[in-house]
Amino acid sequence: MNRTEQLALQELYLAQGRSYSEVMVILGSVVLVVDRVRSRKRRKGGIRRGPLHPNWKGDAAGYSALHRRVEAVRGKPSSCEKCGATDNLHWANMTGDYKDVYDYKRLCPLCHKRYDTARRRCQ
Repeated sequence: MNRTEQLALQELYLAQGRSYSEVMVILGSVVLVVDRVRSRKRRKGGIRRGPLHPNWKGDAAGYSALHRRVEAVRGKPSSCEKCGATDNLHWANMTGDYKDVYDYKRLCPLCHKRYDTARRRCQ
């Protein structure tokens, strides 16, 4: 696909908001090229995340969804804050407030288990 066709594709699909099928009929383009532009559109904010997503549950989200939120905001843990280990790390909640993404520490499984056990004994 030459540069003129690419510009036409971008104008039809991205700017005018035409559907995938309409662009294919108008341009007769190769499917892969249109798919590439579609994925670029998704990366530019076409995918709804967080409260804009139709399946968003807010504070009623489940355990794993809350942990995925922590990872989305704070990234993947790189080393255990307790012992410095770098393998198989967890985001461990510190106080039981799972909704607060800053109420988590990076811990390895062993330190996480020790922390949870000690916290249960104190309750």
